[in-house]
Amino acid sequence: NLNRVVCSDEPGGIILDVAAGSVAAASYNVISITVAGGLIPDPGNTAAGNGMAADTLANDHFTNLTGGPLLVVYEIVPVSADGCEGNIRQVQLTVNAEPILDPGLDATICSDAPGGINLAVAPGSVPAANYNILAITVDPALVANAGNAVAGNGQTASAIAGDVFTNLTNGPLNVVYDVVPVSSAGCAGDMVQVTLTVNPEPIVDPNLDATVCSDLPSGIVFDVVAGSVGAANYNNNSISPASGLVPNAGNATAGICRPATAIANDIFTNKTANPLDVVYGIAPVSADGCVGDVVTITLTVDPEPVLDPSLDMAICSDIPSGLTLNTNGVSVAADSYNISVISVAVGLVADAGNATTGSGQAANALAGDIFTNTTGGPLSVTYDITPVSAAGCEGDLEQVILTVNPEPILAGGLDATVCSRASSGILFSVAAGSVAAASYNIVAITPDPALVADPANRPVGNGYASNAIATDKFTNTTNGPLTVVYDVVPVSNLGCEGKVGQITLTIDPEPVVDPNLNTTVCSDVPVSYTHLRAHET
Repeated sequence: NLNRVVCSDEPGGIILDVAAGSVAAASYNVISITVAGGLIPDPGNTAAGNGMAADTLANDHFTNLTGGPLLVVYEIVPVSADGCEGNIRQVQLTVNAEPILDPGLDATICSDAPGGINLAVAPGSVPAANYNILAITVDPALVANAGNAVAGNGQTASAIAGDVFTNLTNGPLNVVYDVVPVSSAGCAGDMVQVTLTVNPEPIVDPNLDATVCSDLPSGIVFDVVAGSVGAANYNNNSISPASGLVPNAGNATAGICRPATAIANDIFTNKTANPLDVVYGIAPVSADGCVGDVVTITLTVDPEPVLDPSLDMAICSDIPSGLTLNTNGVSVAADSYNISVISVAVGLVADAGNATTGSGQAANALAGDIFTNTTGGPLSVTYDITPVSAAGCEGDLEQVILTVNPEPILAGGLDATVCSRASSGILFSVAAGSVAAASYNIVAITPDPALVADPANRPVGNGYASNAIATDKFTNTTNGPLTVVYDVVPVSNLGCEGKVGQITLTIDPEPVVDPNLNTTVCSDVPVSYTHLRAHET
């Protein structure tokens, strides 16, 4: 039986021969060759003719690209050495089909994405039972995943579907697979190159970390490294602020397709004592939709000092405020203070040496401020203060209110003139419009040396009532008026002292009978006095 079965493109391998016991054939006549439709004969195949050798058909090749086996039928007549021809016999060559790899398997993917190529045959082709991957040619700039396919025979249709390549350049790069499909009959198809194009992924610049002060925009603008493909947009995968940070209502949210400036205006408030971080997980996306690796960008928010909310205080008129600026004990310390506004109520008189507005002032900048309040009630000074940390971070502007309680004003016109030994009758009082005095301090009493003070008179002292000196008495036995000067300070019910006022008590002299008026006269002689007063001429 000379019939044979071969694969498409393989030599038929037919060696003509005679049956056992037959005379030998010296040659063969190929009467006809019938090739089934769909078979493609090789140009070098045998043609019909006489006097052929036994191996004349051995190297006949036929290509079968159909979906099944096809026949070649040879009609052969053996011829003996004597020229005797035998009967015509048919020799059949069955050519099994070779599979045809689908020519549309090329694919384009993004860096780090599976190739997704499933090997398959073209429509109408015999199925492939497996595939031989003869070679895999990877562009040198591509980085292959460790689990990628390797060259070898008998591989499945999904052999290269999971291949992953990383492209960190700025342009597409190729992987070329040399693939041969193999039918269940073991017939190998033609080698076809399958090209996987790997589009690059952008690389976020790793040097985008920033440090800003509390309440200032981050200023971070996304960008890619030199040599990377450009990013068309960015995926803001995550935003993780540290506990203690307060995000601004208008800050960016996590999401895809964000512009490069997505977080540039993000603002966080840090009122703690230490820097706190916000960590963003950012993935760049190219114009082809290729997503780069997630990179963490850290925004460090330096803290802002918080002014102590209990700095408001009340003082008396003409007393230094003693106000020392400070923070709340929880926030970072303030290194200096900006005084932007000083609002003084109408009626207050500021001391010439008081603080002025300005930046970089010390904590005791306001401690020496003095204001005079001679009205009938408290008046306020409002300072607009911004604390500034050593890192230059400004806290919120806060108002510190200094309440200046009024000082009473001793009334004028309290001077009096009385006779020697008479009560002064002086009652202390304050001027019209002045705050009332709750008491009075007598800080000095200066009598003329010739006056004699009554032992019951009030001495220098504090906390006297308004009638403190009303009963003071002095004896004036000179020949003219003498004065007593009281230095008096009125004091309000809040303990605010007014300015020293002087009250002058004038003591008119009393006459003194001359002690030398005694005389002796005779009975019935009139008495005559020359001197009526002592020292009087």
